[in-house]
Amino acid sequence: MQPPEEPARGVFFVFLDEAARNAGLPLLYECRAQGIQCDMDYFGRSMKAQMKAANKGGIRCVVIMGEDELAKGRALVRDFETKDQKQVAFSELPQYIMKEYY
Repeated sequence: MQPPEEPARGVFFVFLDEAARNAGLPLLYECRAQGIQCDMDYFGRSMKAQMKAANKGGIRCVVIMGEDELAKGRALVRDFETKDQKQVAFSELPQYIMKEYY
């Protein structure tokens, strides 16, 4: 008999360019400081490769940040289970993730 699988948890940050990475790292660190399990790509891979890595890693959702998201001040949060997407203000991101995924 195997123990029941734990639900997927954690957040994977997908940065589409260097500017997004520079703006998003403080958000990632803030999420970690609040106890949210976070990871990101360290190899500069394409968005498709990053999404694939996140899905393989049992991540519940991804936070996508690129040029458009920086211009709006909102990250795109995509839920891997429901496939829903929502734009969330940078200032509200840690609270949103805690409420929805923890």
